[in-house]
Amino acid sequence: MVDVTPINEKLIIRAINIIVSATGVSKSKAEELLKVSGMRPKVAIIMALTNSSVKEAEELLGKSGGSVRMAISKV
Repeated sequence: MVDVTPINEKLIIRAINIIVSATGVSKSKAEELLKVSGMRPKVAIIMALTNSSVKEAEELLGKSGGSVRMAISKV
């Protein structure tokens, strides 16, 4: 479900809840991360867990073949 594309209100809420569940951040922080990440939950999760920028999170995700687990283990 982390690959959800938040294109409507229901999916945005789902993405926020996924980010909260995966990272432990507040809903407001998850919403902020989702917006900053360009509505990409994987990037938002990596940003939260590694305290990285969008660019850094994208690079980690790219180097890990799209796996969040692998991306955060490289930090």
